[in-house]
Amino acid sequence: MSDIHANECEIKSVASAADTTVWTLDLARITNKIRREPGLRALLGPSERARAAQYANTALSELYVAAHVGLRNVLIRRCGTKIAGQEFAITPSGKPFLPGGPDFNISRSG
Repeated sequence: MSDIHANECEIKSVASAADTTVWTLDLARITNKIRREPGLRALLGPSERARAAQYANTALSELYVAAHVGLRNVLIRRCGTKIAGQEFAITPSGKPFLPGGPDFNISRSG
Protein backbone atom coordinates (compact mmCIF):
# COMPACT_ATOMS: atom_id res chain seq x y z
CA MET A 1 0.00 0.00 0.00
CA SER A 2 1.26 3.46 -0.86
CA ASP A 3 1.30 6.36 1.50
CA ILE A 4 1.20 10.09 1.15
CA HIS A 5 4.54 11.80 1.43
CA ALA A 6 4.40 15.09 3.29
CA ASN A 7 6.19 17.07 0.61
CA GLU A 8 3.99 15.93 -2.26
CA CYS A 9 0.64 16.69 -0.63
CA GLU A 10 1.37 19.62 1.66
CA ILE A 11 1.02 17.72 4.91
CA LYS A 12 2.95 19.79 7.38
CA SER A 13 3.21 20.49 11.05
CA VAL A 14 2.52 24.19 11.52
CA ALA A 15 2.48 24.56 15.29
CA SER A 16 3.63 22.51 18.21
CA ALA A 17 3.37 22.79 21.97
CA ALA A 18 4.28 20.38 24.75
CA ASP A 19 1.50 17.91 23.96
CA THR A 20 -0.15 19.37 20.86
CA THR A 21 0.82 19.50 17.19
CA VAL A 22 -1.29 21.17 14.52
CA TRP A 23 -1.05 19.72 11.01
CA THR A 24 -2.38 21.25 7.83
CA LEU A 25 -3.38 19.16 4.82
CA ASP A 26 -3.82 20.35 1.25
CA LEU A 27 -7.01 18.41 0.45
CA ALA A 28 -6.89 19.24 -3.27
CA ARG A 29 -3.42 17.72 -3.60
CA ILE A 30 -4.39 14.69 -1.51
CA THR A 31 -7.53 14.24 -3.67
CA ASN A 32 -5.38 14.25 -6.81
CA LYS A 33 -3.01 11.71 -5.25
CA ILE A 34 -5.97 9.43 -4.37
CA ARG A 35 -7.30 9.73 -7.94
CA ARG A 36 -3.91 8.51 -9.21
CA GLU A 37 -3.61 5.84 -6.49
CA PRO A 38 -7.09 4.61 -5.50
CA GLY A 39 -5.49 2.03 -3.20
CA LEU A 40 -4.95 4.84 -0.68
CA ARG A 41 -8.65 4.46 0.20
CA ALA A 42 -7.63 1.22 1.93
CA LEU A 43 -6.27 3.40 4.75
CA LEU A 44 -9.90 4.20 5.69
CA GLY A 45 -11.93 2.10 8.07
CA PRO A 46 -15.20 0.50 6.89
CA SER A 47 -17.41 3.18 8.45
CA GLU A 48 -15.37 5.95 6.81
CA ARG A 49 -15.73 4.27 3.40
CA ALA A 50 -19.48 3.86 4.00
CA ARG A 51 -19.88 7.50 4.99
CA ALA A 52 -17.95 8.69 1.93
CA ALA A 53 -20.29 6.64 -0.28
CA GLN A 54 -23.33 8.39 1.23
CA TYR A 55 -22.47 11.80 -0.19
CA ALA A 56 -24.68 12.68 -3.16
CA ASN A 57 -22.04 15.14 -4.35
CA THR A 58 -18.81 13.54 -5.64
CA ALA A 59 -16.72 16.60 -4.77
CA LEU A 60 -17.84 16.51 -1.12
CA SER A 61 -17.19 12.77 -0.97
CA GLU A 62 -13.67 13.30 -2.32
CA LEU A 63 -12.99 16.02 0.25
CA TYR A 64 -14.18 13.74 3.06
CA VAL A 65 -11.96 10.91 1.78
CA ALA A 66 -8.96 13.23 1.36
CA ALA A 67 -9.35 14.61 4.89
CA HIS A 68 -9.61 11.16 6.44
CA VAL A 69 -6.81 9.62 4.36
CA GLY A 70 -4.64 12.60 5.36
CA LEU A 71 -5.59 12.22 9.02
CA ARG A 72 -4.81 8.51 8.95
CA ASN A 73 -1.51 9.16 7.22
CA VAL A 74 -0.48 11.55 10.02
CA LEU A 75 -1.61 9.02 12.65
CA ILE A 76 0.21 6.17 10.89
CA ARG A 77 3.40 8.22 10.93
CA ARG A 78 2.91 8.74 14.68
CA CYS A 79 1.62 5.25 15.63
CA GLY A 80 2.67 2.82 12.90
CA THR A 81 0.75 1.08 10.12
CA LYS A 82 -1.34 -1.06 12.45
CA ILE A 83 -4.27 1.38 12.12
CA ALA A 84 -4.55 1.24 8.32
CA GLY A 85 -8.07 0.12 7.42
CA GLN A 86 -9.16 -0.36 11.02
CA GLU A 87 -12.10 1.27 12.73
CA PHE A 88 -11.49 3.96 15.29
CA ALA A 89 -13.02 3.38 18.71
CA ILE A 90 -15.87 5.78 19.55
CA THR A 91 -16.54 7.59 22.84
CA PRO A 92 -20.12 7.65 24.20
CA SER A 93 -20.42 11.17 22.76
CA GLY A 94 -19.40 9.93 19.29
CA LYS A 95 -15.80 11.20 19.16
CA PRO A 96 -13.39 8.82 17.41
CA PHE A 97 -10.16 7.85 19.16
CA LEU A 98 -7.27 5.39 19.00
CA PRO A 99 -7.02 3.23 22.11
CA GLY A 100 -3.52 3.84 23.43
CA GLY A 101 -2.84 6.39 20.69
CA PRO A 102 -2.59 10.15 20.66
CA ASP A 103 -5.70 12.29 21.00
CA PHE A 104 -6.71 13.86 17.68
CA ASN A 105 -9.30 16.09 16.13
CA ILE A 106 -10.07 16.99 12.53
CA SER A 107 -11.42 20.28 11.34
CA ARG A 108 -11.86 21.60 7.84
CA SER A 109 -11.83 25.27 6.91
CA GLY A 110 -12.56 26.94 3.59
